[in-house]
Amino acid sequence: MKLRSNFTPGSTPWAMRRAQWTALGLTEADLEKPKIAIVNSSSQLASCFSHLDQIVGPLKDAITAAGGVAFEVRTAAPSDAITSAGAAGQYILPSRDLIASDIEVAVEGALLDGMVCLASCDKTTPGQLMAAGRLNIPTIVIGCGYQPSGMYRGEAVDFEDIFRFAGHVNAGRMTVDELGEMSRCAVTGPGVCAGMGTANSMHLAAEALGMALPGTTPVLALGPKMWDAVAAAGARIVELVAEDVTARSIMTPAAFANAVTAILSVGGSVNCLKHLQAIAVEAGVDVDVYRLFETLAPKVPLLTDVKPNGNTQITEFEAAGGTFGLLRQLAPLLDLSDAAVKKMIKSAKKRGYVTYEQLNAVMPSEEVTSEKIEDILAMMNEMGIKPEHECFDLGHVGSLEPLIDMGVLEPPLHVDCIMGVVGGVPPGADRARADVPAGQ
Repeated sequence: MKLRSNFTPGSTPWAMRRAQWTALGLTEADLEKPKIAIVNSSSQLASCFSHLDQIVGPLKDAITAAGGVAFEVRTAAPSDAITSAGAAGQYILPSRDLIASDIEVAVEGALLDGMVCLASCDKTTPGQLMAAGRLNIPTIVIGCGYQPSGMYRGEAVDFEDIFRFAGHVNAGRMTVDELGEMSRCAVTGPGVCAGMGTANSMHLAAEALGMALPGTTPVLALGPKMWDAVAAAGARIVELVAEDVTARSIMTPAAFANAVTAILSVGGSVNCLKHLQAIAVEAGVDVDVYRLFETLAPKVPLLTDVKPNGNTQITEFEAAGGTFGLLRQLAPLLDLSDAAVKKMIKSAKKRGYVTYEQLNAVMPSEEVTSEKIEDILAMMNEMGIKPEHECFDLGHVGSLEPLIDMGVLEPPLHVDCIMGVVGGVPPGADRARADVPAGQ
């Protein structure tokens, strides 16, 4: 594998790099491996990203296990709730561009081969995606989760409520002491605001663009799904480097249209307009994001009312399928012809399994049935997935009969069955075995 991080032996950059990295404990073998940046946009100023330091170690381990070498690099870490206080809020939007430049200096300056970005508060995800488009290297964004919320006088309360009820104090409908008590209850752990504000909207957009792994947004910060996403990203980024799958090959005009469609369907933050346009500019994509919102808005239904738009909790949105479930519902409105969609599905396959929902993303339907087996096989063949290595559970062993009749599977065989899963069992899932004897 030819890596841009490996220099000509005997050259000055080669010698300097060996001296510095050997002092860090890298071995001769490490020096030849893909060098992956872990972009950590965190600080202890806000709970939005106070947990990111805990993620770096396990992510490094996943990258190492996949055959890469990880380097943590840090960027500015703005929080709208904290760092917008000074200069009448004039620091906060420029901090997005500062993050992109911080990443460029560290990652492009060192000529690293790929990066995994730990995304959290509002400006971190767009800044990281801008850098990905600018540098055009293999990149995965991990949405590092929303914060757990609390209870106030028997009612659920979260950070979104603090914005709303602060106005009630000015209107005389709540006392300062009551707002203070609510503020102490609203946030009970790290993560981004627990609503469809800019942070969760941009996490959703990252997945819809194809820059976050399928099924990884939104998730509870430090919850099991977040840790699964961390492990998957660490493994996949090394593969993306080997396959030379760069950010610009994923962030295409079709991908931006899909992201806009997804944001419209959840009533996402209006800030996504300017962020997506900035990302498109950095990625060299000739797309007018503002015009996309204008033209797609009349065609896209509103599918949920996550706070602050309504009373739905972000936890309910996640439980209903999150971004990937949303994309499945939107499939008839999405541009699924782009290679980026297939790369997204292939990315999931690289993790060891493919779900029916992921298959449906490129073959819209209410459910995958045995009648659609031939379509599935054709699509898998186009994606380079060999059907003889697949197993299918479509509700009962009898659903395998079309595959057997077609000669794709030959008994005797056994099937790892789990509802909604094709191609294996994801970590932590319950497993049941079904046997198909010879002659059936």
